[in-house]
Amino acid sequence: MKLIMDRIYLIGFYLLSILLMTRGLHIVEYCLISGGTLALIAIATSLFHTNHSKMDLFVNKLRVVGKIMLAAVLTALLIKGIIFLSS
Repeated sequence: MKLIMDRIYLIGFYLLSILLMTRGLHIVEYCLISGGTLALIAIATSLFHTNHSKMDLFVNKLRVVGKIMLAAVLTALLIKGIIFLSS
C-alpha cells in the first residue's frame, strides 16, 4: 500500500509541476525552487541520520524525485514549444 501511495504522490507532483510551469511559473524558477528544497532536505537528512541503510533508501527516493523534476521540465518545454509553433 505504501508503494502505491508513493507512486500516486509522484504522479501528483509531476502533474502539479507541469501545471505550474505551463501556467506562469518560469522553468528556471521551478528548477531553483525545487532543487533548493531538495538540497535542504538532503542536507538536513544527512546531518540527523547516521543509519546508512536509511540514507541509501532516502538517496534512492531523492533520485526518483529528481528524475520526475527533469521529466516535468522536459514535458513543459515540449508543451511550450508546441504552443509556440502552433501560434
